Amino acid sequence: MLRLDDLTGLTSPGPYATAYFDATRKTEEGAEEVALRWRAQQEDLARDGADGRTLEAMWEAAVAADHAPGEHGRMLVGRDGQVRHDALLPFPPRWQGSRWSPLPHLMPMVAQLAPLVPHVVAIVDRTGGEVVVTGPRSRTEQEVEGREYPVHKTGAGGWSSLRYQHSTEHTWKANARAVARRVDDAVRQTRARLVVVAGDVWERADLLRELEDEARAVAVEVEEGSRHAGADNDALQIRVDRLVAEIAARDDLEVIDRFIEARGRARAGVSDVLAVQGLADTVEAFQKAQVDTLLIVDDPSSEVEAWFGPDPVLVALAAEDLRQLGVPDPSRDRLDAALVRAAIGTDAAIVTLTPHQLPLADGIGASLRYPDPRS
Repeated sequence: MLRLDDLTGLTSPGPYATAYFDATRKTEEGAEEVALRWRAQQEDLARDGADGRTLEAMWEAAVAADHAPGEHGRMLVGRDGQVRHDALLPFPPRWQGSRWSPLPHLMPMVAQLAPLVPHVVAIVDRTGGEVVVTGPRSRTEQEVEGREYPVHKTGAGGWSSLRYQHSTEHTWKANARAVARRVDDAVRQTRARLVVVAGDVWERADLLRELEDEARAVAVEVEEGSRHAGADNDALQIRVDRLVAEIAARDDLEVIDRFIEARGRARAGVSDVLAVQGLADTVEAFQKAQVDTLLIVDDPSSEVEAWFGPDPVLVALAAEDLRQLGVPDPSRDRLDAALVRAAIGTDAAIVTLTPHQLPLADGIGASLRYPDPRS
């Protein structure tokens, strides 16, 4: 389930230039390869009527230094001489192309981006920890440096050694407590749904004991990850990505289950139905700002269009429908572009589906915030 509240600046009528391209840099000449891929998109946009100032701004963004590792993609949206959105995609886009159109072409990005699950990763050792916080609108990294002395036990004997070892253990616990406070703060601020605890085994246990109940309830201890010099934490990132994906998948399944249950209630004649399906009913629900979550089958080849007005909720399947709503001169674009815009403008979430994941009339449905008055 993906929320798009960071795209509210893209709901005004355009025109917009949108481009998707492979940004992978596999060789030392990778920057030149990316520039060539972008150049093809730029030429297509120019032929379609995109203005030179906008294309120049997008060119500068496209060829700027990109340090993302491995295969990945980029999506750029430009308008009025500015780049209005620049998104890094986790793998090369399935649809690589460009559009100069009344609305930005956001559906390929929506279908590819993973839903945001606020989470915290803490990598700990005896001296402190590294805390990485992924929140609704930002990602931050913070080093938590604990007490530096003493952090190592001595092998000497006697009462002095016992006092030293006790002091060392006290230092370890104090350092774990400092990391725990940072994790607890992050969980409260971001409403994190996952805390991944990595690093040295004894310090992981100390950290888990120091966490408050809210953070401990969503904490997962993993073997991957280390603060040691030169440590390769790619395996940790893969594990974190999998844990986040599992939560996102459960969220999607809950949305789908609620939708199926609501449709079953509708067939049983229950009046308070919280779901609709099909083009006409879903579009009408957007007009009423009823939609809580849009469920849509991603179909890049679709040529279905819709009409829209200046406000995101002003979307219809026929121009006359909007004229009756007071829009004297409706515009037309792809249906999925208009529906994504409506979702952004009404703070609705989106779940993209495969064709066989959920049978939907016209491949479109919605769960609702309040019952359809016609029910």
